[in-house]
Parts: sequence; C-alpha cells; structure tokens
Amino acid sequence: DILKRQSEEYESLNKKLRRNHSNKEILLDSLGISFSYMKSYVWIEHIPREVQDAYEAAYPNLARQQSLSDIINSRSETELSGFINGIKGKLFEQRYIEYLNDGNLPDGYQAVLAESPTNPGWDIAILDENGQIDQVLQAKATSSLDYVQEALSRYPEVQVVTTEEVYSHLTMHGIAENVIDSGI
Repeated sequence: DILKRQSEEYESLNKKLRRNHSNKEILLDSLGISFSYMKSYVWIEHIPREVQDAYEAAYPNLARQQSLSDIINSRSETELSGFINGIKGKLFEQRYIEYLNDGNLPDGYQAVLAESPTNPGWDIAILDENGQIDQVLQAKATSSLDYVQEALSRYPEVQVVTTEEVYSHLTMHGIAENVIDSGI
C-alpha cells in the first residue's frame, strides 16, 4: 500500500512537472543544472565538478573536442535527451562506487568502474582483497522498467543496481529479483 501510494504520488508530481516545464529544462534540472542560467556566462563557468567528471567519463572522446556547455547550448531537446541520460547514468555509477567504497564492502574489497563507458554486460566490478573480480554489477539510472528487465534478460548472471524509485516500482510489480536498491 505504501509503495502504491508513493508510486501514485510520483506519477502525479511527474505530470505536474511536465505541465510547467519543457523537456530541456527537466533534463538539465535532473543533472542539477538550472535551465534559467544555462545560457549565461556565469553558468558556463560553474558546471558542478561531479557533472563535468561524469561527462568526461561517459563521453571521453567528445569531451576532448567540445565542452559540456557548448553541447548543451547547441543541441535540441531531442538531441539532449540521450546525451543527458548518458551523463546521469555515469554520475549514478560514480556515486554508487563512492557509496560502496565508503565502508559498504567487506574489508579489503574495492568497487571500480569498467574501463570503457560502453563495456558490455557490466559497469561496476567488485574486487576482492587480491584485486580479482569477485562480482560485477550493471548500473541503471533509468525510469524505464523495461530497460531494467532487458538488462536482466540479456545478462542474467549480472545483478542490476538501480535507483531507489525504480527499485520501488520493480518491487511493486513483483519483478525485483536480481536487482539491488542503490539507495540513491
């Protein structure tokens, strides 16, 4: 009942948000970037460091050629959608790695990101005390239950870590097996 009420409240807030803001505003706000300052020089100078790091990690080749602010200013809402989702996904991975390495793994264990942003099957490796891979995880910072289910079907041996909201939705639908609630 609690999850159902939370889900209904989330959907209501989401609809209200979409009535009052453009998709571009919502996409940028989801990264903690205020749309109203996007085009101002002040904003360009103050992209949060963690967002810049996530951009560089998600799009290393592009980041060497073009600044994040130039991309945001030059692309349409449609073009920005997938791009912003890529940055959000990398930011989610980086935050979850920080969480794991902040005393939430057994002694001697360490979480690391895959070397490639397009690594097939997994995004995070848990290394044991000898530096060997003990477990791999796939991170999904998405609102799409289908996207999570697709990942589980494609790589059934890899657990999926997702946002607290998506985990709640999956639990409510009885399909949270092999999914980890990140608490984020």
